Amino acid sequence: EYGCCGRAPGACSRCSDPARRTRTRAAARAMASAGVIALDARTGSQYWRYNHDLPDDLNYCCGRNNRGVAVLGDRLYMGTLDAHLVSLDAKTGEDVLRKRIGGQFYASMLLLNNRLVAVSRFGGTRVLEASPKLTQVALNKLSDTSDFSGSPAIADGQLILRSDKFLYCIEGK
Repeated sequence: EYGCCGRAPGACSRCSDPARRTRTRAAARAMASAGVIALDARTGSQYWRYNHDLPDDLNYCCGRNNRGVAVLGDRLYMGTLDAHLVSLDAKTGEDVLRKRIGGQFYASMLLLNNRLVAVSRFGGTRVLEASPKLTQVALNKLSDTSDFSGSPAIADGQLILRSDKFLYCIEGK
């Protein structure tokens, strides 16, 4: 069993607080098979499992992977290899919305101010409202044709993107 910081219970003062240890009850784990599994963070027992079916003729690299989910409130969001953004109910794993947005998503999504940042392998970066309709508010494409399979990061208000050839730092106006 691990404490709130991932170390053994009692390894830090925050972890020794029983109230803090019980606050985080669930964990979502991306699966290599293009799905998500929700687990009890203390026992490891499964709450639910979601499998995203991919077309048999889909052209992809490096396995049928799901690199991660973004979580906001009672929703989990994930991008798929077949160009969809999926919204799941965090408590049940029910597929609430599946929207085709284009691109292949190998990278984890990023949540920033109630917006989802989804980096497609070759199709640019999409920014969508984390709302029931998942409205796209921006599509940003870089001029190079390299492979963007790495997950994005935010640092000091800047978006950091890594391709197989370059590292980009993008700052808003």
